[in-house]
Amino acid sequence: MNADTPTPLIDELTRPLILVGNGAYDTAMLAKFAPLGPVVAVDGGYYGCRVAGITPDLLIGDMDSVAAEDLIDARTRMRVHPLAEQDSTDLEKALRHVRAPAILGFGFLGKRLDHSLAALSVLARYTRQHRVMLVGSDDVLHVTSGRFKMAMKIGDRLSVWPIGQVDFARSSGLYWPLDGLAMAPDKQVGTSNKADAEMVEIYPADNRQAAYAILAGNHYLEEMLSCLLALPSVSDAP
Repeated sequence: MNADTPTPLIDELTRPLILVGNGAYDTAMLAKFAPLGPVVAVDGGYYGCRVAGITPDLLIGDMDSVAAEDLIDARTRMRVHPLAEQDSTDLEKALRHVRAPAILGFGFLGKRLDHSLAALSVLARYTRQHRVMLVGSDDVLHVTSGRFKMAMKIGDRLSVWPIGQVDFARSSGLYWPLDGLAMAPDKQVGTSNKADAEMVEIYPADNRQAAYAILAGNHYLEEMLSCLLALPSVSDAP
């Protein structure tokens, strides 16, 4: 732990951690996966937890989306950690204060495009600290700068979207291979690629590449979560 990193408010060693924001997601899906690990409500995500019948372990954020009377009630039922600074998003505030082998984020996609873009920006800067999957109404999304491997059904969509300049060494199992491709947001991107085999593997050229996003239908939530949990721990990763 370096001096710039706060001591985690939740330090989970084996289970995934669930973050709940104020964007769009399937409430039934949240209720299904919340028992997998500790739940952190991120500001207005407090209300989504309440709708889903979930009592979070922690409420964190600048609290500008939580009514004063609800904040008083929350303090009687969970740990509350307000952070007033406005130089970071509530998602980044949460990521700075938790640690887990994998993180599921509900409510950070959809509703407002600028909020979704801000979430992508945060994940691109935290690829070496966290394994995060965001869950939307239609998609699951993981941002990485390293290798990616997942079992898929042939013909299912898998989009590969560069957040910066990314040179790919090779891929396998994709209908349109990434072998030797250089991708960037203002150049070639990989929207609506698809699985051409039962296992998809993606290899950037080296470990100094920019981040890229992997998007699949949200029915791949469990498979993608398994992939993230199977990765080396962040402390062991190169």
